[in-house]
Amino acid sequence: MKHDLFFFFDKYIRVEADATVQPNGLLRLTDQKPNTIGTTFYRKAVRLLESHRNASVRSFNTCIVFAINPTSSKEGGYGFTFTLSTIPDIQDVSITNENPRNHVFAVDFDTVQGFEDGYHRMGNHVGVNFNSLQSDFEGPRIYCMTETQN
Repeated sequence: MKHDLFFFFDKYIRVEADATVQPNGLLRLTDQKPNTIGTTFYRKAVRLLESHRNASVRSFNTCIVFAINPTSSKEGGYGFTFTLSTIPDIQDVSITNENPRNHVFAVDFDTVQGFEDGYHRMGNHVGVNFNSLQSDFEGPRIYCMTETQN
């Protein structure tokens, strides 16, 4: 049985700004124009705690397959961020003011060092962020083309 997750969950997915769902079901966050942004939200709450009394965190996994196509060989795109947040429809992680009570977790996939933002120490990296635009942990991105590569 084939599951097309976009159409299976379509009532929970909302796209905004330049984001679109292509006829083949793929999500496109931006197009090839400069200075564009696209956002997509999964509107149904995902419970990560077993209960309010039992604060043990549930385990989950996800798989994201993506491509970032630069407009020239000299520039990259800025990338994208996978975010978990208690703030509905969060547009900008900076609104959390680095307050740990805001509960924002993000994994960012950047292709260039931030332009005058001071938040990223390296370009072309994967970062883990807690309640901030600043990566708490970051490392260079790597490619794994086959299952035998480390």
